[in-house]
Amino acid sequence: MTSRPQLPLRCAIIGCGQIAHEYLTTLQRAADLTIIACADIDISTATKFAEHHGIPEFARPATFSLTARSTSP
Repeated sequence: MTSRPQLPLRCAIIGCGQIAHEYLTTLQRAADLTIIACADIDISTATKFAEHHGIPEFARPATFSLTARSTSP
């Protein structure tokens, strides 16, 4: 038996560069998903991204169900 994640899904954005803004816009359209954190190798980039988008946590541990990686492979 597999358990299903509780809704809403708690999502973190990993990588806060230019494409992350597009990911965020798309993810915000999901009714059962909440963006709760973001992180970037550059703390100032993560801070600015979080402040601009009203994301409560950045570059700190957080409990989340899903990550959206917005960096190049």
